[in-house]
This record gives sequence, structure tokens and C-alpha cells, in this order.
Amino acid sequence: SPSASVMVASVLLAAAVQRVGTEATLRWIVLMMAVLLVGAIFYKLRYGFFDRQVLFLMNGPIVFARLMGLACLFCLVALRGLPKLVLVVVFFTAVLWTASKGPILALILTIALYTWLLGSRRERVVFIFLIASLVVGVVVKYEALSEWEPLGRIFLDIDALSSIGGTETDSMGSRILLLRESVEILTAHPLGVGIGSWSAHTGIRWATYPHNFVLELWNEGGLVLGTLAIVPYLLFLLRRPDAWWMTCVFLLLCQQVSGDLLDSRYWLVFSIVGFLCRAEGHWFLRPRSRDTDSHE
Repeated sequence: SPSASVMVASVLLAAAVQRVGTEATLRWIVLMMAVLLVGAIFYKLRYGFFDRQVLFLMNGPIVFARLMGLACLFCLVALRGLPKLVLVVVFFTAVLWTASKGPILALILTIALYTWLLGSRRERVVFIFLIASLVVGVVVKYEALSEWEPLGRIFLDIDALSSIGGTETDSMGSRILLLRESVEILTAHPLGVGIGSWSAHTGIRWATYPHNFVLELWNEGGLVLGTLAIVPYLLFLLRRPDAWWMTCVFLLLCQQVSGDLLDSRYWLVFSIVGFLCRAEGHWFLRPRSRDTDSHE
């Protein structure tokens, strides 16, 4: 079940942090993400490299984008020197490859937050330079980039945002429609409509959830129970900004525009681990000391 998988993953990940530390644990996760990326590249080369309808090996584009975004963030905090720069660029490019707008924007905002709060002066300069270069490149090559298939759907939303009105046939318009319907349900049913009943009450058949984490909990669980259910996800706010904090911020942002409650398991796991392993284990879990090891 989802709750069981969350608990098992949280305990195992927290135990790994306890034994080898945060950075070593994150490096192992980066390695596994790199293996997933390589597998996805070979799979997509065979069945459609730029076709979003073709799975990224085992995952849809949004889930894969989140995983690659996590790897990108982990590289920022767990690696050093040239490997850090190279892998950050590789995993960020992998997120762009999916053309998933929510994860792309969430990753850019999270990296900006990381650079501002935890980055060195050099990292801040590099980030500002890269963002400025990206903006200039988009402005200069806007027409060519907008016609390039992998980025076409992103530029469609940029055009919609820059014009008055817009359409509700693209992904951005559909999100607005889902949010509007969800607010109407919440106004009419503040105690919730029941788990899994969102689609039945909206009459929408092409989506089974509102693509917004908070509204999904409030719509189906009600304002009281839904708010209580959100609390475990926000445990990371009790710690100072660090790797776990940044990870949860990224997933929180992603979850507001895509993904249902099942997808929120990633966010919940990292929030629980960050709570248990606060400051390298100085809350509920203590790091293994050499003295303890010598007596075993």
C-alpha cells in the first residue's frame, strides 16, 4: 500500500543517513538516477527520443522529470568540482528533455533558492550568468526554439501568457479549468466529497484529480481532515535549509501543478527523513560514532 511504502522507504533512507551521512547517501541516489537516465536514453532512442507519449523507460514524463530534478539538486549539495558542474547540467538537461513545464519551473526556482541561501558567492555568480545567458538565448532564438518539437509545448504556454485571454485547450488552460472546478467544489462541500470522488462531482472525465495537492486533499478530505493530512508533508519546515529542505521545496512546487496523492509519496518520504535526521541525526536518530562501532 502507499502508506506502507512511505514508511519502509523513510526508515531505510533514514538508516542510510544515520550510518554513512547525508552526502554519501545522496551520492548513491545520484548514481541510481544516472543508471535510470542511461536506460531511458537507450529506450527512447529505440522508440522515440522526443516523443513524450513514449515512456522514459519506466516512467511518464512528469515523474521522470521529478526524479531527474531530485538528482540535479542532490548533485548541488553532495558533489564538488567539475563532476558537480557536469552532472548538474546533465540532469537539468534531462528535465528539459521531458518538456514538463511544472518540474522545469520548480527546479529553476529551487536552484535559485539554494544559490541564494546556501550557495557560495561563486555559485551565485555562475547561476546569474547562466540564467542571463538562457534569457538572452531564448530572446535571440525565440522563433527557432519555439519550432523545435521538444520545446514547442513550453513556448505555446509562453505565447498564451503573453496574450490576452488564451485557450483552455492546452495544458496550462486545462490546469486553470481544474483549479476553478476544485474551488467550486470546496465552496459547496467544505467537509469534502470523499476519497476518489473528485471526478464524479466535477463531471470531468479526462482528469481524475485536480492537479493540485492542497486542493485535492481539501476537496476529498475536507478543510479540517485535509489540513491535518498536510501536516506531515510540511515537517521539513522545522529544519534549517539544507539538502532535505531544498528537496521538499522542489517537490512541493511540483505537486501544486501536477501529480496526485500517490505521487506525493516522494515528498512525504523526504519530509519524514529530514524530520528524523535533523542536523545529521541529532534529533530522533543519532549518527553512529566510532566509539559505538568499537564496542560492537
